[in-house]
Amino acid sequence: MSIVVRDKNMVIFGNVNSYNEKMAYIAHWINDQVAIKIAEECDGAGLERKKGKHPDQLFWEQRRLRTSLSDKAYIVIDCKLFPCLSEYSGCAYQVPILMRRAGIKVGTKVIVYCHADCSPLGKYCYETKVGASFEETKGFLKNVNEWRWKE
Repeated sequence: MSIVVRDKNMVIFGNVNSYNEKMAYIAHWINDQVAIKIAEECDGAGLERKKGKHPDQLFWEQRRLRTSLSDKAYIVIDCKLFPCLSEYSGCAYQVPILMRRAGIKVGTKVIVYCHADCSPLGKYCYETKVGASFEETKGFLKNVNEWRWKE
């Protein structure tokens, strides 16, 4: 496992700097270092135990999503907790499918940053892609890294 050092994009940082405490979820397009919200954040307070209503699944089921940017754009997701891993129905497996259904181009790169400090290993991140299958997602989850903001 390595440490990913993340640029402190002020648009994103301003939106997510309380995510180590707050149960919430948001995603941004990154296009030429510019961050653009895909939709408003989903507050997950009280939803943690309701399968299918986790903020990451609710976020991608919204109707008003910004879905098209240049082919070079990719998506960053910020959430408090690592997406749940229940076989097939877990958020880590469902979100790539929900993104595809929302009209995001299949194969678009996605980086997920989880803000809760899961000591002793810290905060985690991993890469996936829109439309990833169950088997592809299992492969992506074998390459989880710790991350931190660039000072």
